[in-house]
Amino acid sequence: MSKVKIQGNASGTGTLTITAPNTNTDRNITLPDGAGEIFVGDITSGDLPSGSVLQVVQGTSFTPNVNTYTTSTGWTEIGLSGTITPSASGNKILILIEYHPKVQAPTGGDLDFYVQLLEGSTQIHEVRTTSDNLGKLGDTVYHTYIMPMMIYRTTSGTSPLTYKIQFACGNTGRGYYIYEDSTMTLMEIAQ
Repeated sequence: MSKVKIQGNASGTGTLTITAPNTNTDRNITLPDGAGEIFVGDITSGDLPSGSVLQVVQGTSFTPNVNTYTTSTGWTEIGLSGTITPSASGNKILILIEYHPKVQAPTGGDLDFYVQLLEGSTQIHEVRTTSDNLGKLGDTVYHTYIMPMMIYRTTSGTSPLTYKIQFACGNTGRGYYIYEDSTMTLMEIAQ
């Protein structure tokens, strides 16, 4: 039969008191079969192992909308963004995005379009697409793309981090984008 032994600390002067709860029900406490300490108290992010998901933030909700982008320079906000506040410096932020642009080329021409991901005001990722077939589709036909992104970032502090998507055309023409059903998810990963 195994035994339970309470070992006093030779350097300590305090008394450890184990108090039974006010209950009329028998309870069993099963100790773990291994060396270590029994955790007491609230679990904090520092108690979790590296790779644990500490928090999940869904990107801002928005009303599905179609807009027209007619110039070959500059970036246009599409309304898909999210903000997460790291609990500790050095943790990772995993950014998961599924963006659904709907584009239309000018008649007889091609349409290049770009999508960029910003952290604050700094570009951290860009996708460039050349749509050679869109010009053949004609001026009234749309083509929808699914553009997933998965970015892993290291934090350097505990200030809020805002991520957002912008859209641009790479040449003169008509570029439409729609962000219905597009999603952004931010996850803080313990290091």
